Amino acid sequence: MDCDDKTIYMCERPTGSYIYIEASDAVENDVARLECEVIPDGAHVKSCLSWRYHMYGSGTGTLRVLVKQGMEREVWHQSGDQGNQWHTMAVTLRTAAPLQIVFEGTRGSSDLGDIALDDVALTAGACKDCQEVPTQLEFCKTVNGYSRIFLPNVYGHSTMDEVLASDEYKVTLSLSNDRNATCHPSGLAFACFLLAPMCIDVGSTQPVTRKMCWSWCREIVDTNQDCPKMDTKAKAMFLDRHCDGLPNMDCFHSERTLSKEATRGYSQFQGVWYKVFEERKSYTDSLQMCREDGGTLSMPKTAAINAFLINFITDTAAEPDGAYRFGLSEPPDESGAWMWADGAILGVYSSWIVSDAGIKGCASYVNATKVNTVAQPRWSATWSASPCHTLASFICQVEMTDCFYGHGHDYSGTWEITERGERCVSWQTVKDEVSEGYHVELHFHPFELSIGESGFCQGGRVHVIDGSWSDGKSDIVGCQTIHNSIKELCPTSAYATFPNHYRHVNFDAILQWEKFNTTKTLSQKRCHDQIREFLCYMVVTPCSGSKYAPCRSWCEELKLNCDHEPEWSAVVPECSAFDASNHCYPGPISQGCYRGKGLNYRGTVNITVTGRPCLSWNTRAYEVETYTWANLEENYCRNPDGAERPWCNVETTGNWEYCDIPPCDNQVCKDRGVHRRVLREPVRTFYWPGEKVTYSCEGGYTLRGAPEIKCSQEAEWELDLPTCTEDPRTKLLVDKFEKGSISPNLPPPGGNGLNITVAASIDDIIDLDEPGESITTAARINLKWYDIRLKWVNTLYDLTKVFVEHEKIWTPKIKLRGSADTQFLGFPEDDLEMSHTGEVTWTIETILVTTCILDHFLFPFDNMTCNVCIRGDFRSNEVFVCAGMDDIGDDVITCHQHKRLKRGEWDVVYNMRVENTTACLDLQLQRNSLYHMCTTVSPSIVLVVLMGITFCVPIDKGDRLSYGMSILLSMFVSLVVINDFLPRSATFPLLGILTITAIILMGVFMLATAVVISLSGREGKLPPWARTVFLKYCAMAMLLGDLTKKCRRKEEPPAINSIDATMASPTERMPSFTVDSFNLEEEPRRRLNLMKILVSTNTVMWRIQNTMVATQSTLHKLNMWLGKNEEDSRDGDEESEWMVLSRVLDRLCFVLYFSCLFMTLPIALYSRPN
Repeated sequence: MDCDDKTIYMCERPTGSYIYIEASDAVENDVARLECEVIPDGAHVKSCLSWRYHMYGSGTGTLRVLVKQGMEREVWHQSGDQGNQWHTMAVTLRTAAPLQIVFEGTRGSSDLGDIALDDVALTAGACKDCQEVPTQLEFCKTVNGYSRIFLPNVYGHSTMDEVLASDEYKVTLSLSNDRNATCHPSGLAFACFLLAPMCIDVGSTQPVTRKMCWSWCREIVDTNQDCPKMDTKAKAMFLDRHCDGLPNMDCFHSERTLSKEATRGYSQFQGVWYKVFEERKSYTDSLQMCREDGGTLSMPKTAAINAFLINFITDTAAEPDGAYRFGLSEPPDESGAWMWADGAILGVYSSWIVSDAGIKGCASYVNATKVNTVAQPRWSATWSASPCHTLASFICQVEMTDCFYGHGHDYSGTWEITERGERCVSWQTVKDEVSEGYHVELHFHPFELSIGESGFCQGGRVHVIDGSWSDGKSDIVGCQTIHNSIKELCPTSAYATFPNHYRHVNFDAILQWEKFNTTKTLSQKRCHDQIREFLCYMVVTPCSGSKYAPCRSWCEELKLNCDHEPEWSAVVPECSAFDASNHCYPGPISQGCYRGKGLNYRGTVNITVTGRPCLSWNTRAYEVETYTWANLEENYCRNPDGAERPWCNVETTGNWEYCDIPPCDNQVCKDRGVHRRVLREPVRTFYWPGEKVTYSCEGGYTLRGAPEIKCSQEAEWELDLPTCTEDPRTKLLVDKFEKGSISPNLPPPGGNGLNITVAASIDDIIDLDEPGESITTAARINLKWYDIRLKWVNTLYDLTKVFVEHEKIWTPKIKLRGSADTQFLGFPEDDLEMSHTGEVTWTIETILVTTCILDHFLFPFDNMTCNVCIRGDFRSNEVFVCAGMDDIGDDVITCHQHKRLKRGEWDVVYNMRVENTTACLDLQLQRNSLYHMCTTVSPSIVLVVLMGITFCVPIDKGDRLSYGMSILLSMFVSLVVINDFLPRSATFPLLGILTITAIILMGVFMLATAVVISLSGREGKLPPWARTVFLKYCAMAMLLGDLTKKCRRKEEPPAINSIDATMASPTERMPSFTVDSFNLEEEPRRRLNLMKILVSTNTVMWRIQNTMVATQSTLHKLNMWLGKNEEDSRDGDEESEWMVLSRVLDRLCFVLYFSCLFMTLPIALYSRPN
């Protein structure tokens, strides 16, 4: 930090440097504080604190200046990006009491925001003010462009009187009277700056002088010190000491003048001079006047130039709200594209006013709203057009001559080609070779030494680095003129230096080289357009330019194309032998295109063909490690692996795309731009063969020409550019609704009311919800009415009908009646058809869900009635009327018409009716019964019949009950199926009634069957009354006949009593032997006992005999009875009376079951609700 003699205190820092906050090593809101030493009581009540600061970058934070006198208080602060330049600030402080000055910096939102501080000083007295340039120095104000000056100047003049009385003023005044008195066009500006330096005054800051740039000072001093036409007094002003210690950034130097003969008033921007001419001329005359100045009409081809010209008009034009023409015109026949004054076609950038339709001719800036910002007013003008013969002011531009003065210290052009045609390398590559302390802006421009214009640009054949060494001289390189024999190899080379890259020390060594002829042969091949340049660089080392060996990327690119040539391997070593670092010569590099397949491309394009930004090469670790020679820098497009053309990574997952870079051989279709009003997709600077461009028009315009044009394989566009013509529909709508006074809130005028004709149709029945009793239809409703305000003469617009946005025209308010859709919000507001007769047609095509009435009693022979109705919510005298038969098409119907539809099982007939504010489509739906007859009714009938068959199963069979239960359950399932088809209501269908009746009867008679089966197993006789009632009369009623006659008593086997009766009793059969017959007196006692035993035995034997006889007789009778029963079974089994009774009861249940079913049908029909 440099200090002058008036500095009282200053924060400590390394001499000759500046301090700054490194944003990369901090996080957001980190704070750095610089606290100066405490300043004791001073003699000065007021002092001026001044400093310089630099705040640049999108993430710049805040810089504050604080004063500590007990408590800290803020005296100044600044936040955000302040531009890439140094700013000077000053604040007046009261220093009567001790104080401490603190500079506090806060880190911003990103690492793009270093904050730097320099030249902190505290001087006695309050901060000074700037002074206006006096009338006597008006010529200095003209050449230097500033109006406020700072004193004292470098000569020590502290007042304006001292300045005007000095010899320096007299010399400067003489230079102003003779502009050719100096050898540098900025000599007068330099003398004026020494005499009246520029004052910087921003708000409340201490005014300070702005130092001139070292390069500008050095160039002017060197040029004028040896100027032969300058007198001694004038030369005394151009001294070397004036350049000592000057900066080369944030400093002053005047713009280079156009030429000695150039008209004053031109301003420079990006190497071009511009001037506003207030004269009003036609396009042709204004173009001619610009050409007389050596230029042409201005051409704002980029947004930056356009913004400059807009501000330029605001700052310099007498009437900035007028029209100022520039160099863009349209061919009179409208057959071609808009064209710039230099013959180029209008490209991607433009700034037309979209609403400016139908105007042809020549472009100009027009008046627009001014937008005031803190920095300066911005004029947001855009482009318009007017006929070329109309008179208008205009803006000229003249290309600035790109040359240097003296040794070129202040050269800041963009020329980067050496005298040999080679491209200069960046100053960054030689920054270590530049002497310390020298003022060379290494990061701005590559150096250039070109052949200058006579009288100004002079120089010999020197090394590419000039004006950067400590002695101010150039390194002279020893060059030799190339022999004619070697010019066959390198015809464009003029000088060479040795040794070359094959270690030849002179031309003779080259000519004696055994591979010289092979090298010449390879140089004549057409495998790559740089093969000759590569070989020449190897063999004939140029005088000016890099001394490095060719880069490996250059070799790899050539090898990919020329490796198939036999001479390649014989002449060129392996590419791995070439340097892969940055210290190599990449050959002639084209920033805007690539050669071959782009392995040696070193441009800075980082956008893909689809417009996606490239990611850093750090996301492609494989390529970075494998292709170290491929110059994989930042996120620039490259081709390290020999793809078709340069590419880059677009996603961290590895996805990549080709880059938006054309080949240098121009085998692409260049962007031709478009006519005004024409849009295209995609928008690129060039297109590959086979790609197509799609064209369309802005709203309100119609495309004339091909909507799609292809780039042919010959890299030429197949068709001419299309144009856009104004759409008559747009003009009509503008006239009616923008220029007219038609309000969509007011109905059409008319005292007798408005008739709205209605026609409608049902295009399809989408869904029919029988349980929910609703219908979903695709309906079409046509509403028509007349609005006299909308009539037009069709010949003026070449239109009879046009579609208009719904919100532009009045429409009737309508609602849907009987809606079954809870989500229905209203009818769609589609575009309306407007006729030149004033007729408006609103065609509503929508899906509607409405309610229905289903009469399902005779299911499946039932029907349904549905209505689709709209009701007008009319506030005036509008009414619905039926459309006439001649006013409708085949897609809709009107009153007294009907139409048929078929939707699945339903046959639909609908007609239309209209009643004042209501219009309805009445739908009558008749069910086609075949499906339900087959799937629902038939199974129910079969189950009813099968239940009747249950009574045919023999009573004594055990399967009868299980069979009946299965059928009963099946009937329940059938009832559930019927219930699913029909809505829930108080009315039950006839089929359901019959099914429920059958189920009830089946349940009752299943119980009766169980009773019958129980009775059939009983034995014995029936009571007489039961025999008479059931076996006789009921049996006869059931057509079984009189069962009492057939019922015989079962023959029973003889009873045991009868069998016993046939047996003779022992007393009857056996002889009568009794003990009493013996003479007891005659026989002794022992004989008497013996006789008793014999008599007993005889009795038993006879009884046994009688028993066997009786048993034999009984068995005989039983055998005869069984034989008779077997005979009777062959004639017919004999049934018991109980069995016969059960059979009669079973027949009675069968008859009652079907009788009840048949009786149910008329009863149900009779009791059907109305």
